[in-house]
Amino acid sequence: DTFVNSSWYNFRYTDPNNDKLIFDKEKVNYWNPVDMYIGGKEHACMHLIYVRFYTKFLRDLGLLKMDEPAIKLFNQGMLHGEDGSKMSKSLGNVINPLDTVEKVGADPLRMFLVSVASPDSDFNWSEKGLEGSFRLVKRITDYYAKVKIGKSTEKTISRVNKAIKNISEDIEKMRYNLSIIKLRELFESFNDEESKETLESFLKILTPFCPHIAEELWHDLGNKSFISVEKWPEVDESKIDESFEIEDK
Repeated sequence: DTFVNSSWYNFRYTDPNNDKLIFDKEKVNYWNPVDMYIGGKEHACMHLIYVRFYTKFLRDLGLLKMDEPAIKLFNQGMLHGEDGSKMSKSLGNVINPLDTVEKVGADPLRMFLVSVASPDSDFNWSEKGLEGSFRLVKRITDYYAKVKIGKSTEKTISRVNKAIKNISEDIEKMRYNLSIIKLRELFESFNDEESKETLESFLKILTPFCPHIAEELWHDLGNKSFISVEKWPEVDESKIDESFEIEDK
């Protein structure tokens, strides 16, 4: 029954209170198929076969119009212990996320997990890597506590727009580890004085990776709204000047 129920729950979710039918066909066909299914590689031999079978079975009964339950599949990598072996209680190499959050906070942990490797790659836990993410987050909070609000140079404005463009593309393609590299490079280029617009734009592109810290710093800048519901910053390509990058090489 577990495999049966997990093979069509995405359809039932669209009409959970229907006590007469399995689901309303119009509602299911409006919301499905799923845009992207994200799951571990171990799902491939069982759950994914079953969910595809049930979709085609319900299609043949005339309840669905789709042939596949999802348009795109993405398999995330596995997290291993520092010794490279699979995390297991018996091996004593399991990392309790709550202990890590208590130690360094949720945002440094979140940033570390997406910065180590591409999401589809296996990687090893690293205390040094976690400490590096913690130091970067602390540097950002310390900087925002003392930065002078004024004007940004044309070079900084160019770099901000370029970062927004590139990081937007990275997020779209799930290249989060590359996004962190670009975020770090942009932050390290900031001056002691920057415009409020520059500081706000940086926080907006930081939000997917450090939502709690970004929210706090957003309010410290005097904003009353939540950064989590703000619009993603738009790129002004006319302000991107590649000559600034050539000068620095």
